[in-house]
Amino acid sequence: MGHFRRFWAGAILVAALVGLSGCSGVRDTLGIGPLTPPDEFAVVTKAPLVLPPDFGLRPPNPGAPRPTAPQ
Repeated sequence: MGHFRRFWAGAILVAALVGLSGCSGVRDTLGIGPLTPPDEFAVVTKAPLVLPPDFGLRPPNPGAPRPTAPQ
């Protein structure tokens, strides 16, 4: 009797999946719809990266204490 219930539960599940796969909204949600290529005219160009000024920073001296270390 338990195998009979599992069979019908599986059959109902498969029938529901097959029936819902015909709906376009469900197909798009599941990602099985037709692929749409990207629009090449909708591309936005970004400004190039710019290096910030160095503000006169010097490299640290080897062995010197860190300036942010607690005293």
